[in-house]
Amino acid sequence: MQAPSVGGVMLPRGNGEAIRLSRGASLTDFAEKIGANPASLVAVMMNLGEMVTATQSVSDETLQLLGDEMNYQVQIVSPEERTASCWSPSTSSSARTRAAKRPWSPVRRS
Repeated sequence: MQAPSVGGVMLPRGNGEAIRLSRGASLTDFAEKIGANPASLVAVMMNLGEMVTATQSVSDETLQLLGDEMNYQVQIVSPEERTASCWSPSTSSSARTRAAKRPWSPVRRS
């Protein structure tokens, strides 16, 4: 099985795999999800007629277009869903434990 080539750039083939990206994600965020080089995604977008940088926030439509080119099913996650998932079971329990053990004490001024 060969990786798709868009404009001479080799990319991972998605095979219909679903990936979740936050609304306003960048090409770097997309690249991290699929294990690709962000510069390759920038080159692909240029070949598709979109001028974007690797760290620029891009529209949902741009993420969908890129996903379609590589055969990924892009699911855009709203900020509310992203916030709700911050404390999902996948969050490290040690981080929650440290936060819970911090004593609260008011600042006393003389």
